[in-house]
Amino acid sequence: MLCVSLHFDRFGRLPFPPLPPARAPRQFRSMGYRVVDWIADYYKNRLESLPVKPDVQPGYLRPLLPEHAPEEPESFDDVMADIEAKVMPGVVHWQSPSFFAWYPSATSFPAILGEMLIGAINGIGFSWQSSPVATELEMVTMDWLAQLCGLPQKFLFSRAASGPEGVAAAAGAAPRSDMAGATADACAAATGSGGGVIQGTSSEGVLVAMLAARARAMRGRPPEDAVRLVAYGSDQLGLRPPALALELTQGPGNQQRHPV
Repeated sequence: MLCVSLHFDRFGRLPFPPLPPARAPRQFRSMGYRVVDWIADYYKNRLESLPVKPDVQPGYLRPLLPEHAPEEPESFDDVMADIEAKVMPGVVHWQSPSFFAWYPSATSFPAILGEMLIGAINGIGFSWQSSPVATELEMVTMDWLAQLCGLPQKFLFSRAASGPEGVAAAAGAAPRSDMAGATADACAAATGSGGGVIQGTSSEGVLVAMLAARARAMRGRPPEDAVRLVAYGSDQLGLRPPALALELTQGPGNQQRHPV
């Protein structure tokens, strides 16, 4: 286990000297242009010609890096040189048109730009109070996904505050577009049992689905019946889902993998 000790000053700040305010935006702009140029060149001129699988052996990176964390920053030129000399040789190019392993890893230029904006705002959306827009945008996006998948209304957040056409409205009233009305609709939607949550990885999604399935199967049953649960899955599953099944069904004999 790695333990990190951080020492704060008497104002609760980390003692890292920031760049002078007048210089920081100018330097960031210059560095940002270079990174965007690198990304555009990677996709336009390099990706299709690079080998998908890197020609390296386990442990290749450690000899290329300092034994201890540096105490002084490197120049941005050196950082970009390290990307080429040390990072790129070990990259599996998931976005390559010749990549067919595991599962697709799609991205796009709009998605990359969106991640830049997210990194700039850097909100932590663990609750509505910590980031109202993150919470509410997730709810809307999950409703969009449920609609695209053709799921019934009970799977939607918005069903608690929506009419037949999916437009928030009270009986006989016009749709509300003002902030107070929108807030009331969001609160009504949040009190329902529908909706979903964006998971960080596919394994998290599988875990949540299996936990929900186990809870449903165990409803009204004594806890000791948990050992009788059986998880069914495809023989094409990766490593993590069978491990989750083993944890949730309490035994390797309670898993069945079927060819597809």
